[in-house]
Amino acid sequence: MKRTVLASFLLGLSCAGFADVTVTKEDFEGWTDCYRISNDSVDVVVVPQIGRIMRYGLKGRENILWINPSLKGQVLPSLRNERRNYGGDNLTFATGSGVSASYDIQLDGPCEVKPTMTGVIMTGFTSGKQDIKFTRKIELAGFGPKVTITNGLENVADQRSLAVCQNTVCDDPQSATLVADVTSQTPEGWYGFGNHRLQKPYQVMSGRELTIARNPSKEARFGTQGNDGQIVVRKSRMVFTSKSPLIRGGEYPVGCAQRVLTSADPYTTMTIQQVGPLFRLDVREIAQQKVIWTVK
Repeated sequence: MKRTVLASFLLGLSCAGFADVTVTKEDFEGWTDCYRISNDSVDVVVVPQIGRIMRYGLKGRENILWINPSLKGQVLPSLRNERRNYGGDNLTFATGSGVSASYDIQLDGPCEVKPTMTGVIMTGFTSGKQDIKFTRKIELAGFGPKVTITNGLENVADQRSLAVCQNTVCDDPQSATLVADVTSQTPEGWYGFGNHRLQKPYQVMSGRELTIARNPSKEARFGTQGNDGQIVVRKSRMVFTSKSPLIRGGEYPVGCAQRVLTSADPYTTMTIQQVGPLFRLDVREIAQQKVIWTVK
């Protein structure tokens, strides 16, 4: 396996000694020229060929993110504008009517990646279909599992309202828990897309928390708008947390900032979505969203 150390940056001192973040360029699961960002606790792998984060987890432990085994190491031709179910973590966008279901290979395809001292900067290509361009800054803390992801959506068309949406496909988790605060758009604290209602034992409310497990025979999709902006995913003995600070007074598509989509068999995945607020953007203006990952 090819491996090139690109950056190793001294971040500070502790009683345990030095801590640093290392960025290496290497092959990963059949893809080439990938970037592995690691510290003492965790590692993150970014795959420029498909423009996605394809690994996050404790060092030496299993991957939190799902990788589609049938597409592992593959790069589908850009001329085929069909949905790529690679897995991992990627971006899409939302309007006032909800998260876009329109697929665009220019938004979900290769990207340029520049290594930094603490991670990488991912720059996508401008979509001629949607008039949108994505950027992502991935930063790993010097100690511990904290990853900070700053997502940017640049509008290259006339003024309109847009929001960034981060999609994270988790591999075979036991459950996902969201905070379900009551709002004008979610009077029950949660929203069921496609007229889904809570069905025990797969979706259970307890106080302000909605816990969702996968129903092997039926897909489901639910959303909330918790004040803490947090989704907690449990897998084996690991706990993965995705948190995106809620902007008070912000308008969120369909009133939901956090969403969970569960698959039915034969897939065993759960997709969590962090949806940013809608921004009224002029041409070349950028909407930003910050998402923080931790695992223990």
